[in-house]
Amino acid sequence: MLKYLLIAFTIISLPAFGQTKQINVSRIDQMPDLPSPYQMRDWKDVARKYDDLVYSTLVKTKSSSTNYPGLQPILLESYIGGNDNAAEAINIIPSIVGASLVGKDKLTWAQKTKDFFNKANQQNIYLNGYSNISGNDWWYDVMPSVFFYQMYTQYSLDARLSKSVHNGCRSLVGCSSSHGRSIGTVGNAGYELSRLVYGNDDRKYEQRYGTRIGRIDRVVIV
Repeated sequence: MLKYLLIAFTIISLPAFGQTKQINVSRIDQMPDLPSPYQMRDWKDVARKYDDLVYSTLVKTKSSSTNYPGLQPILLESYIGGNDNAAEAINIIPSIVGASLVGKDKLTWAQKTKDFFNKANQQNIYLNGYSNISGNDWWYDVMPSVFFYQMYTQYSLDARLSKSVHNGCRSLVGCSSSHGRSIGTVGNAGYELSRLVYGNDDRKYEQRYGTRIGRIDRVVIV
Protein backbone atom coordinates (compact mmCIF):
# COMPACT_ATOMS: atom_id res chain seq x y z
CA MET A 1 0.00 0.00 0.00
CA LEU A 2 1.21 3.43 -0.82
CA LYS A 3 2.19 5.08 2.44
CA TYR A 4 4.14 8.22 1.69
CA LEU A 5 3.72 10.61 -1.18
CA LEU A 6 6.05 13.33 -2.26
CA ILE A 7 5.18 16.05 -4.71
CA ALA A 8 8.48 17.28 -6.10
CA PHE A 9 8.52 20.62 -7.84
CA THR A 10 11.41 21.69 -10.03
CA ILE A 11 11.48 25.45 -10.33
CA ILE A 12 13.32 26.90 -13.29
CA SER A 13 14.47 30.45 -12.62
CA LEU A 14 15.14 32.98 -15.30
CA PRO A 15 17.81 35.67 -14.78
CA ALA A 16 15.32 38.39 -15.60
CA PHE A 17 13.13 37.23 -12.75
CA GLY A 18 15.87 36.61 -10.18
CA GLN A 19 15.47 37.58 -6.55
CA THR A 20 16.50 41.14 -5.78
CA LYS A 21 18.85 42.01 -2.92
CA GLN A 22 17.31 42.48 0.53
CA ILE A 23 16.83 46.15 1.40
CA ASN A 24 17.74 47.12 4.94
CA VAL A 25 15.25 49.27 6.83
CA SER A 26 16.94 51.08 9.71
CA ARG A 27 13.93 50.95 12.02
CA ILE A 28 13.52 47.23 11.41
CA ASP A 29 17.24 46.62 11.96
CA GLN A 30 16.87 48.00 15.49
CA MET A 31 14.39 45.28 16.40
CA PRO A 32 15.86 42.18 18.12
CA ASP A 33 15.82 38.89 16.23
CA LEU A 34 14.41 37.23 19.32
CA PRO A 35 12.33 39.59 21.51
CA SER A 36 12.55 39.22 25.27
CA PRO A 37 10.33 38.34 26.99
CA TYR A 38 8.80 36.15 24.33
CA GLN A 39 5.94 33.68 24.64
CA MET A 40 5.06 31.40 21.76
CA ARG A 41 1.35 30.98 21.15
CA ASP A 42 0.11 27.45 21.78
CA TRP A 43 -0.68 26.58 18.17
CA LYS A 44 -1.83 23.06 19.02
CA ASP A 45 -4.44 24.56 21.31
CA VAL A 46 -5.43 26.98 18.55
CA ALA A 47 -5.88 24.08 16.12
CA ARG A 48 -8.07 22.17 18.57
CA LYS A 49 -10.24 25.20 19.30
CA TYR A 50 -10.55 26.02 15.60
CA ASP A 51 -11.72 22.48 14.93
CA ASP A 52 -14.22 22.63 17.81
CA LEU A 53 -15.67 25.88 16.48
CA VAL A 54 -15.79 25.06 12.79
CA TYR A 55 -17.06 21.49 13.01
CA SER A 56 -19.67 22.22 15.66
CA THR A 57 -21.18 25.40 14.24
CA LEU A 58 -20.04 26.27 10.71
CA VAL A 59 -19.71 23.05 8.71
CA LYS A 60 -22.66 21.70 6.75
CA THR A 61 -23.00 18.76 4.39
CA LYS A 62 -24.71 18.35 1.04
CA SER A 63 -27.51 15.84 0.74
CA SER A 64 -25.98 14.31 -2.40
CA SER A 65 -22.55 13.94 -3.96
CA THR A 66 -21.19 14.75 -7.41
CA ASN A 67 -18.49 12.13 -7.92
CA TYR A 68 -18.99 9.33 -5.40
CA PRO A 69 -22.53 8.05 -4.71
CA GLY A 70 -23.47 7.84 -1.06
CA LEU A 71 -21.16 10.59 0.19
CA GLN A 72 -22.34 13.76 1.89
CA PRO A 73 -19.74 16.33 0.78
CA ILE A 74 -18.68 19.11 3.12
CA LEU A 75 -19.77 22.75 2.82
CA LEU A 76 -17.76 25.42 4.63
CA GLU A 77 -17.64 29.19 4.17
CA SER A 78 -14.14 30.15 3.02
CA TYR A 79 -14.08 33.65 4.52
CA ILE A 80 -16.23 35.99 6.59
CA GLY A 81 -19.03 37.34 4.47
CA GLY A 82 -18.64 34.63 1.85
CA ASN A 83 -21.08 32.02 0.63
CA ASP A 84 -22.03 29.66 3.46
CA ASN A 85 -22.68 26.96 0.85
CA ALA A 86 -19.12 27.20 -0.46
CA ALA A 87 -16.86 24.20 -0.78
CA GLU A 88 -13.17 24.82 -1.42
CA ALA A 89 -10.70 21.98 -1.09
CA ILE A 90 -7.91 24.40 -0.13
CA ASN A 91 -9.99 25.43 2.90
CA ILE A 92 -11.71 22.21 3.93
CA ILE A 93 -8.94 19.62 3.57
CA PRO A 94 -6.28 21.61 5.52
CA SER A 95 -8.79 22.06 8.36
CA ILE A 96 -8.97 18.26 8.63
CA VAL A 97 -5.19 17.94 8.38
CA GLY A 98 -4.64 20.45 11.20
CA ALA A 99 -7.07 18.73 13.55
CA SER A 100 -5.63 15.31 12.72
CA LEU A 101 -2.08 16.46 13.49
CA VAL A 102 -3.11 17.46 17.01
CA GLY A 103 -4.68 14.10 17.72
CA LYS A 104 -8.31 14.43 16.65
CA ASP A 105 -9.92 11.55 14.77
CA LYS A 106 -11.33 13.11 11.60
CA LEU A 107 -11.61 9.94 9.48
CA THR A 108 -15.36 10.34 8.92
CA TRP A 109 -14.80 13.87 7.61
CA ALA A 110 -11.73 12.85 5.65
CA GLN A 111 -13.74 10.28 3.73
CA LYS A 112 -16.21 12.97 2.66
CA THR A 113 -13.45 14.93 0.92
CA LYS A 114 -13.14 12.20 -1.70
CA ASP A 115 -15.78 14.08 -3.66
CA PHE A 116 -13.15 16.71 -4.53
CA PHE A 117 -11.77 14.08 -6.92
CA ASN A 118 -13.46 15.34 -10.08
CA LYS A 119 -14.40 12.04 -11.66
CA ALA A 120 -17.84 12.79 -13.12
CA ASN A 121 -16.48 15.50 -15.44
CA GLN A 122 -13.48 13.29 -16.40
CA GLN A 123 -10.86 15.65 -14.97
CA ASN A 124 -9.75 12.73 -12.74
CA ILE A 125 -7.84 14.90 -10.31
CA TYR A 126 -8.49 16.63 -7.00
CA LEU A 127 -9.66 20.17 -7.71
CA ASN A 128 -10.85 23.07 -5.57
CA GLY A 129 -14.55 22.34 -6.09
CA TYR A 130 -16.71 19.29 -6.58
CA SER A 131 -17.14 19.96 -10.31
CA ASN A 132 -14.32 22.15 -11.59
CA ILE A 133 -12.29 22.29 -14.78
CA SER A 134 -8.50 22.33 -14.68
CA GLY A 135 -6.34 24.51 -16.89
CA ASN A 136 -7.03 27.98 -15.50
CA ASP A 137 -4.57 28.24 -12.62
CA TRP A 138 -1.95 25.61 -11.80
CA TRP A 139 -2.05 26.48 -8.09
CA TYR A 140 -5.71 25.49 -7.87
CA ASP A 141 -5.02 22.47 -10.07
CA VAL A 142 -2.20 21.08 -7.90
CA MET A 143 -2.69 22.18 -4.28
CA PRO A 144 -5.93 20.24 -3.59
CA SER A 145 -3.99 17.05 -4.42
CA VAL A 146 -1.08 18.08 -2.21
CA PHE A 147 -3.43 18.70 0.72
CA PHE A 148 -5.32 15.45 0.11
CA TYR A 149 -2.09 13.44 0.10
CA GLN A 150 -1.02 15.15 3.32
CA MET A 151 -4.35 14.19 4.88
CA TYR A 152 -3.96 10.65 3.55
CA THR A 153 -0.74 10.17 5.52
CA GLN A 154 -2.87 10.47 8.65
CA TYR A 155 -5.38 7.81 7.50
CA SER A 156 -3.37 5.62 5.12
CA LEU A 157 -4.98 2.39 6.34
CA ASP A 158 -8.41 3.45 5.07
CA ALA A 159 -9.05 1.50 1.85
CA ARG A 160 -11.49 4.05 0.42
CA LEU A 161 -9.00 6.90 0.72
CA SER A 162 -6.17 4.71 -0.58
CA LYS A 163 -7.94 3.98 -3.88
CA SER A 164 -8.74 7.64 -4.39
CA VAL A 165 -5.11 8.63 -3.76
CA HIS A 166 -3.79 6.18 -6.34
CA ASN A 167 -6.21 7.49 -8.97
CA GLY A 168 -5.03 11.05 -8.36
CA CYS A 169 -1.38 10.05 -8.60
CA ARG A 170 -1.91 8.37 -11.95
CA SER A 171 -3.46 11.55 -13.34
CA LEU A 172 -0.59 13.77 -12.19
CA VAL A 173 2.14 11.40 -13.31
CA GLY A 174 0.41 10.82 -16.64
CA CYS A 175 0.21 14.47 -17.61
CA SER A 176 3.73 15.24 -16.39
CA SER A 177 5.89 12.37 -17.57
CA SER A 178 4.18 10.70 -20.52
CA HIS A 179 4.43 13.84 -22.62
CA GLY A 180 7.61 15.17 -21.06
CA ARG A 181 5.84 18.45 -20.38
CA SER A 182 5.10 20.58 -17.37
CA ILE A 183 1.79 20.77 -15.51
CA GLY A 184 1.75 24.54 -15.46
CA THR A 185 3.54 27.76 -14.72
CA VAL A 186 3.93 29.94 -11.66
CA GLY A 187 2.02 32.68 -13.41
CA ASN A 188 -1.73 32.63 -13.82
CA ALA A 189 -1.51 29.63 -16.09
CA GLY A 190 -2.70 26.06 -16.01
CA TYR A 191 -2.80 22.65 -17.62
CA GLU A 192 -6.10 21.06 -18.59
CA LEU A 193 -5.68 17.57 -17.20
CA SER A 194 -8.63 15.95 -18.94
CA ARG A 195 -7.21 16.70 -22.43
CA LEU A 196 -3.49 17.01 -21.60
CA VAL A 197 -3.30 20.48 -23.13
CA TYR A 198 -2.22 23.85 -21.78
CA GLY A 199 -4.84 26.39 -20.76
CA ASN A 200 -5.33 29.66 -22.62
CA ASP A 201 -3.54 31.73 -19.96
CA ASP A 202 -0.51 29.45 -20.20
CA ARG A 203 -0.19 30.03 -23.93
CA LYS A 204 -0.44 33.80 -23.38
CA TYR A 205 2.44 33.65 -20.91
CA GLU A 206 4.53 31.65 -23.33
CA GLN A 207 3.91 34.14 -26.14
CA ARG A 208 4.66 37.10 -23.88
CA TYR A 209 7.86 35.83 -22.28
CA GLY A 210 9.06 33.37 -24.89
CA THR A 211 9.50 30.63 -22.29
CA ARG A 212 7.91 29.04 -19.22
CA ILE A 213 8.35 30.70 -15.86
CA GLY A 214 8.90 28.40 -12.88
CA ARG A 215 7.25 25.29 -14.23
CA ILE A 216 6.34 22.08 -12.40
CA ASP A 217 8.33 19.41 -14.18
CA ARG A 218 7.54 16.20 -12.40
CA VAL A 219 5.56 14.40 -9.73
CA VAL A 220 7.49 11.82 -7.74
CA ILE A 221 5.86 9.09 -5.64
CA VAL A 222 8.03 7.43 -2.99
